[in-house]
Amino acid sequence: MKKEITIGIAEDHPLLRVGLVSSLKQHKNINILFDVGNGKELLNKLKTLRPEIILLDIEMPVMRAQDVMQRISVKYPKIKIIIISAFFQKDYIIECFKLCAKAFLPKGDEVEKVVEVINIVHEKGIYTGTEVSKILTEELQNSNKKPSNLRLTSKELDVLNSICNGNTRKKTAEALEVTLDTINFHMSNIMRKTNTDNVQSLIKYAIENKLHNSN
Repeated sequence: MKKEITIGIAEDHPLLRVGLVSSLKQHKNINILFDVGNGKELLNKLKTLRPEIILLDIEMPVMRAQDVMQRISVKYPKIKIIIISAFFQKDYIIECFKLCAKAFLPKGDEVEKVVEVINIVHEKGIYTGTEVSKILTEELQNSNKKPSNLRLTSKELDVLNSICNGNTRKKTAEALEVTLDTINFHMSNIMRKTNTDNVQSLIKYAIENKLHNSN
């Protein structure tokens, strides 16, 4: 019989969270201590409960997942974090592993795959898989060739160009056919990477560093 694994779940979409909880409860060795809808709720839960593994959505309201991970790595270093995200992109994968993630899975994976990874991370401490392993290996090889803090993903560049062209976040969301929450998520990452704190300074930075392609 497999050893019991205690986990916590942080996912802001109620239907996805309920579905994940329901599916994982079918596995006898997985004990779900709690499930929450944002990073602040997660940190509050950790004051009294200590799961061995946390399943964390990277795009959540109230607190950035990256900020949550930083706090957990400092205050609760024994907790292992598995990212489950719709943003299965190189820069996010690299960033999360640098912050303390032990695995990074796309939301489209079957629950059985999630269970498999939970068990691997619990036993071995980390799971990468073929695609993630390739990305991390390439990053290690290129780490001394170019700075990582200024790299924007293609979606982030799309958002940046839209904002630089004078569009509001709402219009940008409509143009790119995504939610406003997704645009806010990208803008938070863009401003962090460019070390800017408002739209005016961001546009100035984009122009000076030739990141903006005017239409």
